[in-house]
Amino acid sequence: IRVDIGALWTDAGIEGDDLRKSEFPAFFAVAEDFSEELLQEHEEYFTVLKARVDVLRPLLQKVSRREAWVQERVQLEHLQMNPERLTARGPKAREDRKKEEQMQTNVKKLDKLTKELKKSITEWEDVNGEHFIFAGERYIERMVQQDADYIEHRDSLRNARKSKNKDGKLELARLSTSAPA
Repeated sequence: IRVDIGALWTDAGIEGDDLRKSEFPAFFAVAEDFSEELLQEHEEYFTVLKARVDVLRPLLQKVSRREAWVQERVQLEHLQMNPERLTARGPKAREDRKKEEQMQTNVKKLDKLTKELKKSITEWEDVNGEHFIFAGERYIERMVQQDADYIEHRDSLRNARKSKNKDGKLELARLSTSAPA
């Protein structure tokens, strides 16, 4: 049951021990404290959590897809900073270009997915009277923050391309290590 609860937490975006402890403190009981009552508590919580995840599954799938595409958007920005990738030869270069094209396709779909998700989450919040929480924060606020972080990061990368340090080399190494999550 504990393994299943852990998997459901991952599906629901309940990450981090602090968030999980606030969600279900009995999960963190010491092995010596196990009893029939504690087992019953786990079974009841599992049933409630499974029902909640089943109801939220369509939203959670969209959230998961969006989270992956947000990461791809940042990776794509770094890839595009290297103009030599376009003239590279060999099987690895072809695979890299295919991957880059797939990333570009996903990034183009990101805005549409974000709009759909905002609408779906708003409707869900109106029906349920509570905020849609993912990874410990209201997901609509998380989307806005991710977009703002991306714009700031993209602009700093583009500005770094234009500015050169005293050796005449781009300052990309410094910026590529500070990619937002």
